[in-house]
Amino acid sequence: MTQDTTQEMTHNAAPPQTAPEPEPVIEPDDPETPELDPDGHPEVQPPLDPLPEGYQQENAETSLDQPSESSD
Repeated sequence: MTQDTTQEMTHNAAPPQTAPEPEPVIEPDDPETPELDPDGHPEVQPPLDPLPEGYQQENAETSLDQPSESSD
């Protein structure tokens, strides 16, 4: 390999001169940021798809009260 080839490869390996992308600016009124109440705690927001009334609690109690089928 000649010295010319080495210089050429080094030149080709250089990254293209492009301007770096600016980091996204996080605005204070971002809709995804929960608002803080006077105590500094984020507001409790309901889930987007609420489960039927009592479904989640019932399911949790059932799994705790009944032994798993594999233990039989």
